[in-house]
Amino acid sequence: MDKEKFFKKLAEKLEMDVNELKEIFKKLTKNSKEAMQELEEAIKNNNFEKIERLTKYIKQYLSILEDYSILFTEFKNDEDIKSVKVWESLKEKIFALTN
Repeated sequence: MDKEKFFKKLAEKLEMDVNELKEIFKKLTKNSKEAMQELEEAIKNNNFEKIERLTKYIKQYLSILEDYSILFTEFKNDEDIKSVKVWESLKEKIFALTN
């Protein structure tokens, strides 16, 4: 599986620089891992406001991963990304989380 080729194709579809897209995914993954740890702590301390905020962020991240997974599976099958609604959805979600 050529992940590099996939990121190039996805970046093209999202009208983004491939390196910028990779950095966004790295940052989102790192932030989500940290959010999971913070969520654990918030649950222990019954900090409901923080639990709500972190849960919302984690749900957004998982939604991005779901779109990514759909597109990656499609790409794996024929090296093209045709699911316009999915990649447009992914673009909106990435934009919302990074701005």
